[in-house]
Amino acid sequence: MKHLLVIASMVFVSVCLFSCEKADLDEYFNNEVTEENTDTPNYYVKYQFNCANRYNLSFSVETDIGLKSFSGIYSGWSETYGPVSKGFHASISVNANANVKIYVSRGQEPFVLKASGDSSASYTIDF
Repeated sequence: MKHLLVIASMVFVSVCLFSCEKADLDEYFNNEVTEENTDTPNYYVKYQFNCANRYNLSFSVETDIGLKSFSGIYSGWSETYGPVSKGFHASISVNANANVKIYVSRGQEPFVLKASGDSSASYTIDF
């Protein structure tokens, strides 16, 4: 009985593997969209802030789906949003004395610091 199950499994796998023609496989792999072959690259925005102590505070950031607000006890926070397009206006605002930073990455490139400030910062993607 085990031999019959093994043979049936091998036949099933063989049929699945060999049922696609080479043209089908080529079309599948050639139609994959990657960031390297698109005309407009995707950008990602990383927001970060740090406070000297833990505070009950609120802050907001501009994301790919709109303004997002947070509140709670924080001493620091970091989050990445995207993809966004060229021209996106990134901004962060904290209602406490905090060191804020905005980093931007194009595609799979490393993040680069684009703006920093005390309690707020903004940057419009233009590269």
